[in-house]
Amino acid sequence: MARLPDLTEFIKKHGMKMCSVKQIIEHRLKRAGIVDRLDPKPGTKIETPEGEFNLVAFQSVVDPLPHIALTVGDVGALDSSGQVIESDEPTLVRVHRRDLLGDIFLASDEGQTDSTGDILRASMRTIQKEGRGALIYLRPHGLGDGLSQRLTRPAGHSVEDAPQQSVSAPMLEYGVGCQLVRALGISKIRLLSNSSTEYPQIEAFGLEIVERMPLSLE
Repeated sequence: MARLPDLTEFIKKHGMKMCSVKQIIEHRLKRAGIVDRLDPKPGTKIETPEGEFNLVAFQSVVDPLPHIALTVGDVGALDSSGQVIESDEPTLVRVHRRDLLGDIFLASDEGQTDSTGDILRASMRTIQKEGRGALIYLRPHGLGDGLSQRLTRPAGHSVEDAPQQSVSAPMLEYGVGCQLVRALGISKIRLLSNSSTEYPQIEAFGLEIVERMPLSLE
């Protein structure tokens, strides 16, 4: 196998260009479809204390375990041929990264007064009040070594058992999250968040953040 210096010399000699495996994966995350709906593809109506949602499950090619979208209104609806109905209407979206202890038991990290469960339920209430929107319940990529990750890790697995990736877990989660939003037919986002975090190159996924809406936990 040729080493990097040899490849660099080769491409200079022949006027070629070179890219890394990481760049290929990043390109695929942005350009190629890596998420698919699971049956039943139209979704399943569920009743929660925060109201009725349509639950749509997805699987990504980079991880076999499912991600979930909870939608309200016509978000993610399918046409007669089973294709998602695209909408250019700005849509309220919250992306929530799963945290077992916080989401279920309302455990909060040291120094924080609100748990991820408080944030999750407030997001659901806000989307219900809006009457149209989507909550992406994103399952963290990889095994991880935190308490929540250890509690959801398959028996007998450890961090060392996780396949080595050429691109970082945050990049994978970012790419999967963006594609989940697009898979619901959303292109313009009203982002439900109290964070000022920037999302670089989100346009490459066919998405645009047109508004940031603060989340009230009351």
